Amino acid sequence: MPDYSDPLNTGAGKITAAEKGDPGDGVSSVWYFWIRSKILGEKADTGVITTDTTPASMIALLKGLLIRFGVAAGLTGGIFKAEDEAHTSGDLVVPMGVVRQDTKAALANTTGDYSVPTVDNLNQLRTVDGNIPGYPSGATPKTATSGNVAAAAATATLAAGGAGTTNYITGFSFTAAGATAAAIVLLTITNLITGTLTYVIVVPAGVGTMVEPLIIDFSTPIPANATATAIVVSCPSLGAGNTNACVNARGFHI
Repeated sequence: MPDYSDPLNTGAGKITAAEKGDPGDGVSSVWYFWIRSKILGEKADTGVITTDTTPASMIALLKGLLIRFGVAAGLTGGIFKAEDEAHTSGDLVVPMGVVRQDTKAALANTTGDYSVPTVDNLNQLRTVDGNIPGYPSGATPKTATSGNVAAAAATATLAAGGAGTTNYITGFSFTAAGATAAAIVLLTITNLITGTLTYVIVVPAGVGTMVEPLIIDFSTPIPANATATAIVVSCPSLGAGNTNACVNARGFHI
């Protein structure tokens, strides 16, 4: 008996010209049985296989295909579902192709290449895996502090990232005690795209008094004025007698 499971078979079980049916019908008849077997999942009885490619038979075949793939109006059981259509046990679906990737890396070789979603070692779909909430994709968060200083400049520097990266500041804080004499000093943030930002700090008289804390969270991160450039938050000395002052800054580079 010829092997109808593969219309391209060229081995000993190949379908001969005589078995293919009438001239002009042979190729379509072979594909007819292959489609029934491979796509529609039918197991044809090789004892009664014919080369029937009449319009009625081909229409029945195509209808079966349409039902299977759900592309014809009024047909049910296909792989495509209508909006709000209820699930039925045994429904046919096309699974989404994904790649397990325990260590995140690019799949496509270059921009414009086709690619597929990836999952981690727990088969969880990777979305912004590896990024920290609140930061843009690919960002490297950073902080800086002056530490406590006494009667000296307090400076926190968000160090520059690698070549081609841009620093961003997301916020800073300044806390301090007073000084022997009251004073007014200016805290500045330099190397910003918009120029230097300046904040007025009022220093009360009295070593044991507190400067009003200045805590700033920028609604939008502010970039440096060039790539590979540090952002510097600095406040000058609060004066003689001051024992405590500190600047903290936070941001990221990308």
